[in-house]
Amino acid sequence: MAGNGKRYKHVWSKVEDTKLVEALLYLVETCWRSDNGTFRPGYLQDFERILHEKVPGCTLNQNTIKCKVRSLKKQYNAVSEMLSQSRFDWNEEFKCVQVEREIFNLWVQSHPNLKGMWNKSFSHYDDLSTVFRKDRAVGQSSEDPYVMATNAFREFEDEIRLGSQDCHTPEVRQTESPLNQDEIDEEPAE
Repeated sequence: MAGNGKRYKHVWSKVEDTKLVEALLYLVETCWRSDNGTFRPGYLQDFERILHEKVPGCTLNQNTIKCKVRSLKKQYNAVSEMLSQSRFDWNEEFKCVQVEREIFNLWVQSHPNLKGMWNKSFSHYDDLSTVFRKDRAVGQSSEDPYVMATNAFREFEDEIRLGSQDCHTPEVRQTESPLNQDEIDEEPAE
């Protein structure tokens, strides 16, 4: 209906999705991506032309393409963030994040907008990592500073509570200072 203010929402086919990702990879290969991971101004015109060539009868416009790229980037970042957490693994066969439901439910409490990612297939993750990755560690062994500090604190609490045999206080060795006490007590010269 014209005039009701609602916009038509394009439902992407698997072919369009695949061709869109291929086009993104082409844009990266042909230097449309900046060093900071974003695309250079004007990339949408080239992107639209490429998609129209790759998908016969394609009528997608730049706004629709831009929205889809933004959506894919959000999904990619969500999957990358999940994979950076311990206990979250990648299932290559089903192309999805694999984790116990209880752990996912705990994690999603601090990421409520990602509720729908439980066992959701994300078949283009590998290709999108080429497109959207940043110069930062990702994967099972990487952690952001907050998570790292929280995990270190929990491990420390566990060691204290469990009386870990591995936990010991390092010896502090007294070494002689190159300054004598009189030099330390003196006011600095101006």
